[in-house]
Amino acid sequence: LYQAPSRTMSFVSPEFALAALIFFPIYWLLHRRRALQQRFLLLSGYALYATWSLGAAVTLIGYSLFIWLAGNWINHDVAKAKSRLRLTIGLMVSLSLLLLTKYYEFLRENLLALLPGLGLTNALPVLDIVAPAGISFFTFQAITYLVWRYQSPQSPQSWKRPLLFLAFWPTLFAGPILRANAFFKQAEHCKGLPIHVERLPETSTMLDK
Repeated sequence: LYQAPSRTMSFVSPEFALAALIFFPIYWLLHRRRALQQRFLLLSGYALYATWSLGAAVTLIGYSLFIWLAGNWINHDVAKAKSRLRLTIGLMVSLSLLLLTKYYEFLRENLLALLPGLGLTNALPVLDIVAPAGISFFTFQAITYLVWRYQSPQSPQSWKRPLLFLAFWPTLFAGPILRANAFFKQAEHCKGLPIHVERLPETSTMLDK
């Protein structure tokens, strides 16, 4: 489905450094216009991902929209038991892309070993699939998003929120996996400017000893 790249982007790659040098000055310049800054952050993630594979970027957009719909469906004014059932369905479907692209051949080989003993013939085709870069990271982040929507009853969320969360480019290719509640809490309080980090007194004392 996708053309496999020679390598994916890591924190120590020249491509990552170049992307950061281009991105951050523009992002900081937009700090007075938070809505525009958020759109730039959203678009930059998909633009960067599209340089790896345009097909994978389209897949990620479609997957993110599904997660948005599933989150609103789980959270839609129903009894807790029904909401829990919806969460289970959403989690199973959200994992299906990861299982299909990364573990299909493994599952296929094991099932084929069982079929003759059951008197069944080979009915599972061979699929030539390359897993999208970072699929494990954005899949498990999608899970944290669905669990967050289940645990925190709220009004329907904007479609932009899960799209931004799953395509957050600093962690898209190499992680770490982010929790939805922590990500959105930080995003709401972020000023969109560099943070001045001061050395803590206790740290200074320890280092001077």
